[in-house]
Formats: sequence, C-alpha cells, structure tokens
Amino acid sequence: MPSQSTTDSTRTGCTPGGKELLVSSTIDFLDCAFFCHDGPEDYYPQEEYEKLIRNMSEGGIRKIYFRANVCGLTHYPTAVSRQYGCDDAYHYAFRKQAQWLKETYRRYNPCLETIRLGHKYGMEVWGWESLYDDAGLKYAPQDLMAAERKTFKRLDGWVLLDPWYVHNMDAFAAHISEQGLYYYGVAEFAVPKAMEHKVARFAELAAYPFDGFMFNTRCHSGRWDGRDFGYNPEVMAIFERRSGRAFAGSDEDVAAVFQIRAEAIAEFFRRCKAISRNRPIFFSAPMPPEMADEPTYNDTFGPMPWPYRQMFREGSIDGVMMIGKNFRNGTDFSDYFTPEVTGGRPVKIGIFRELGDDCPQDYDLQQELKEFRAAGKLDEVELYESYRFHLNPEALDVIRGTAPAGFKIQWKHM
Repeated sequence: MPSQSTTDSTRTGCTPGGKELLVSSTIDFLDCAFFCHDGPEDYYPQEEYEKLIRNMSEGGIRKIYFRANVCGLTHYPTAVSRQYGCDDAYHYAFRKQAQWLKETYRRYNPCLETIRLGHKYGMEVWGWESLYDDAGLKYAPQDLMAAERKTFKRLDGWVLLDPWYVHNMDAFAAHISEQGLYYYGVAEFAVPKAMEHKVARFAELAAYPFDGFMFNTRCHSGRWDGRDFGYNPEVMAIFERRSGRAFAGSDEDVAAVFQIRAEAIAEFFRRCKAISRNRPIFFSAPMPPEMADEPTYNDTFGPMPWPYRQMFREGSIDGVMMIGKNFRNGTDFSDYFTPEVTGGRPVKIGIFRELGDDCPQDYDLQQELKEFRAAGKLDEVELYESYRFHLNPEALDVIRGTAPAGFKIQWKHM
C-alpha cells in the first residue's frame, strides 16, 4: 500500500525552495450513496463508487479521507457503537436513500472497499473520524418520545458536554429541536466512561488498514454555554480537587474547566497514537485562543485552549488541517506552528476548504491553488467533499492543471 513518503513524491505544484502541495479530498460515503447514485439499483453499486475514486485519482487527488462517522453512527460493523440504520437511527427525511445505504452495507463494507480502491489507483486512504460528532440521531416525528427515552438511557449523561448534562427526562426533552433533527451532545473526555468509549471506538477503526487517521472537529450536535446549563459533575469534582473550592462561574473558573477539558483531549490523542500502529494522526485544527480576535476564530466549543504544544511534544499528532469558524474555510495561520509550538518536530500543515453545499458561489479554486503553490507554506489542502466531483467534474480539470487559465467553476448544489 502507498506510504506517506511514496505519495509525497507525486505531489504537484511546488515552487523552488517551498513545499509541494498535496491535494486531498474527503469522501462522505453517505452523501455518495444518497446523491451520487444515478442507476436503478436500490444500493450504491461498487462500479459507481470505483468510477468516482478513479476519476479523483486521474484528476490529481493524492489522498482520500474516508469519513467513517455519520453523526455518531458508523459506516462499518461495530461492537461498541451503532452502525447507521440500526435501531431506527437514520435520516427520516430521506427514507429511500437511507434504505439504499443500509442495502449497500449488506453488499460490501465501505471502509474496506475505499481502502482497496484508493490503493488500486495509487492514493493514500486515511480514516476520517469525528472528535465530537457523537450523538446526532434523526427520527420520524411520530417516534419522538420513544426515541427520547431510548437515547437518554443509552447516553446516561456521560457523552454530554456541559450544557447537555441532564438529570431527568424533562430536562432532556427540553433541548430537542423543533425541526425534527434531534442532536443530543458531544463527548466530555474528562469523564472516564466517555474516554473509554471513544478509545474503544477508535480501536475498531484502527483495526482497518488505513494509511493514517484524521480527527475532524466538524459537529452536527448543538453546543451551548455551560454557565447557563451546568457542567458535568465529574469535571466539577476535578475542579474542586485542584482549586480547593466550589466552582463560582468566574472567567477564571471557566478557563480552569476548559484546561481540564484540554488535558483530557491530549490524553485521548496519546491513547489513540498508542494503538495506531505508528500510523500518522492529523487533527483539524481550530485557531488557538491567542487568535480569538480573528474573524475566522471558531468559538463553537468555548474558550478551548487546544493543547497543540502538548500533543506535538508527546508525538500524538503528526499534522494539522487548519479549519475556520463554524467548520468552514479557515485562515492560513501556519505561522503559529513555530518550532516552539511543535517542539521542533517535522509536522505537516494543511488547510481545509469547503466544496459542499456551503461552498461560496464565487470561490475560485484555480486561483487559490495557484496562490497556495506560489506561497509554498502548506503541505496539503483538504477539499471537502468528494461528491463535488460528481456535481462538478470540471473541478478535477482545475486540480490536475488541464483547465484553461482563468477558468471559473459554476458550482452546482444538491
């Protein structure tokens, strides 16, 4: 299978003295099965999937990220979580397409098939896991109360980040969206039960022969301020042990809570690296708190002091993919990752670019790739997501450099 060193030699678009730019793309297999399937079959045929991957390879994509997480569900058989479609966990608004995906699972394992096809066409294939997107479920409105009780019992509080620590069904029901999209929260790594579940989940993914792994911070679950809704009691217990007093809600106290949270995240990455069989791990990196005044600073998870220095020092991450506010396009803040921050380790630095339905109509992919290559500062650009090449195959002409100069893509949407 291809290694990072072999595929580095196939990068295109370098400048003398600068870095060569690897162009990667994330496959959201659910979107492929839902929206890229044109034929009469009631599943997503392997032949159509292979065509997409072959076209990506021929179009200059050198790395695939396979999104293995579906709002907390999986695309693969699991003993520690739930696979999409099990126990009524599916998109009720797309019942037909959801059935296509469930039927696809009966015919092939998308993880294994993506690895096989990616390697067949000379690309790296990495597992793309969500750091936080754990509890997103969608049910038909008439199933609401049963869904509430089932989910409440399953979560039992541990998976819920501060605003979702709920003590009874009434509090739980109060946070349900009126639109029928029921998202229940994100993991609190400082809670031992949550940590063990997340590590066990990664262990299942790491059993597949991916070339590396990406932890992305995109998240469907809503997030609110813990000062309004309360913090997990396990975190409060740690705070009280350290400070010798009860939490009072001051800015200083909140910062201490988020420090506890950041340390738990660093511990999680240490444990994942230990079971990764020394394969590289990347992290989709929001701006650090020092850049809170920047327009693209992502405050979605509050004043999180992302522990970059610690994770680099401990060797638990090998690269970052800079991501912006609300998980959209981020500013290039690669200058932040100095040897002081990285501990002098040679790390890969990439940037995330949204090509999905939130892709701006005036986004000039050709011009930006040209600018990235001319600057020579980045190792990689991640184009999210690959169904874009089904809607706009001319984007691959831009990536491989065969489109005419000044070519502007007219972005289509699902």
